[in-house]
Amino acid sequence: MNLELNKLVNTGKIDIDTLVTFPNEYLVNTTIKALENVHVTGYVKYSITDEFEIVLTLSGTMILEDSITLDNVPYPFNIEINDIIEENNVEYAKYFKNNQNTLDIIEILWENIVLEVPISYTLCEGKNLKGNGWELNGVKSDNEVDPRLAKLKDIFKGGE
Repeated sequence: MNLELNKLVNTGKIDIDTLVTFPNEYLVNTTIKALENVHVTGYVKYSITDEFEIVLTLSGTMILEDSITLDNVPYPFNIEINDIIEENNVEYAKYFKNNQNTLDIIEILWENIVLEVPISYTLCEGKNLKGNGWELNGVKSDNEVDPRLAKLKDIFKGGE
């Protein structure tokens, strides 16, 4: 998503309200299986101190792998981005394409999406977990006591 710097400098502000699609090469080596309906709204503003103020809201759905069943599950996200990028800063040089005089904000969007990916995610409640050829064992009710620990119940009567 390239923004023309000449237009940005002349107008001072560019409003953004669009759907963004990320190429599959972004999804490689991540736990994200797919991104759906990524909607970007906000603005990019240019200041006289050669800084670009980026105020955006990203919303959409990540398709992640369920941590227990390994099924693909939707994970809705809503991300607020409020960043300032200096044009002459070496750290931010990767966002600028000098020969084309453009600012590529797709990398900024992607970095913020990756930060929102949960370490593990499941839609399962934790009871009666079964799959194709497997079943979760060891889920005990609250009143059921492991027979190996039954003697301890007698020792600690009344929560002492």
